[in-house]
Amino acid sequence: MNLILMSTDPVALDSVFARLVYLKPEMVPTNYHGEKMGLGNCREENIEVVVVEENPSASAVRDEGSEITGREKQRQNAKVFCR
Repeated sequence: MNLILMSTDPVALDSVFARLVYLKPEMVPTNYHGEKMGLGNCREENIEVVVVEENPSASAVRDEGSEITGREKQRQNAKVFCR
């Protein structure tokens, strides 16, 4: 695959990878329970995949709402950076 995936949402990150290997993310126990516990998003409609070209901006990754936690984070769309 030759990919690097990064996200501040661990559930979204695992969900994107699950889709890459043809698994349903909600069938992976850590994704299902992680979303139920408010740790992140596993639904495709709540995840934005951002493809980063050469020389990614470090600030784009750093500014991804690190102050937001719990249920508040779950209401936002998660971003997963892919290179």
